[in-house]
Amino acid sequence: MQLRIKCEVQSEVILQRRLEFKSDERTYAFEIDAKGIWNSLTVLAKIPDPSKVQWGTVDAEGPLAPNQAPFNVVGRIDPELFDSVISEIQTLESALSLYMPLRQINWRYPEYEPAYEEGEEHSHLGSVRVSRGKLPPLKMLEKDFVTVFSVALKAQDLTVVASFWREGESDWIAGKFINAFFNYYFVLEGLFANHKTDRKQVKKEMLRSPGFVQIIEKFNKDQHPVDHLRAIAKALNISEAPTTEQVVDLLISTRGLLHHFQNNPHREQGSPLVHDRYEGIAYLARQLAHASIMERTKKIKSAAFAERRA
Repeated sequence: MQLRIKCEVQSEVILQRRLEFKSDERTYAFEIDAKGIWNSLTVLAKIPDPSKVQWGTVDAEGPLAPNQAPFNVVGRIDPELFDSVISEIQTLESALSLYMPLRQINWRYPEYEPAYEEGEEHSHLGSVRVSRGKLPPLKMLEKDFVTVFSVALKAQDLTVVASFWREGESDWIAGKFINAFFNYYFVLEGLFANHKTDRKQVKKEMLRSPGFVQIIEKFNKDQHPVDHLRAIAKALNISEAPTTEQVVDLLISTRGLLHHFQNNPHREQGSPLVHDRYEGIAYLARQLAHASIMERTKKIKSAAFAERRA
């Protein structure tokens, strides 16, 4: 039995044909599109212990609820093996990009499944794709669009600040949470740091801004995804809602932590390989940045439009 992991590739690398390489334990297949552009990487890794794989259906235990199927679908792979393959793909992505126009091997959201050898009993569950939900389409009523447009025409003072928000959203959707955090943080620093850059001065300015303090207090009262709240609490080593000062300290210290890179394996640092660790903190900065910009838009006198004549 083998583990099959397939990742989409974004590159401008043209190969003459599909390539496949085999080592003792793994096989690497480089697939191409109709134009010969390398567009996916598939790795087959031998599974040393098949008992760590559960793939298919298992009988449901206990009494069944109304309309419940008599079985559960299970897709479980040895996490150590999975992580080792992803780690190897990360190494390939980084090293190959030094020599060729490779933008990304999308190891964050791969497709994976067991690959059965001849004679092995197998499931028909098929492959599973790790994915991240995109923002759903937003249907706007015409009157709402006109209202927003009339404000946007007069929002010159927010052009640069809101541009950081827009870039942050692109990074958020792509799962690049460190980049997203930076963009959201710059919104907050631009609005509340009063032109200061020193950490202590930035903290002082943010804490003496009544508007920002109210936004943080409202964040603490609202409902949020549990995983994000746990990540924030873990970063602060607390078990209750953070204080305003703790939130500001977390934002500033995270910015400082991620701003430098020492290539020290014994110290936690930000890199393109660890975006997921910062999703919770990026969420915090995202919520605060959006609320802060929206508060500023309330002060904008919207543009007036002439009545349309037939």
